[in-house]
Amino acid sequence: MTSTNREPLIPLEPVLDYTGLSRSAYYSLRHRGDGPPAYRLGKRLMFRWSDVETWVESRRDREPAA
Repeated sequence: MTSTNREPLIPLEPVLDYTGLSRSAYYSLRHRGDGPPAYRLGKRLMFRWSDVETWVESRRDREPAA
């Protein structure tokens, strides 16, 4: 596999900006097993952008508002 085929990992801060979640809300979701998949590298959580987008899309509200 060449380095151009690898998706870079991103830290938590851009994920929070993208999702609009606070740090505490994210950790609450993670504790319940409902956050986007992450990799723990040392003390840091790192994410694949495609995993974050898939996770966000899976939470799309498909029901019309009442």
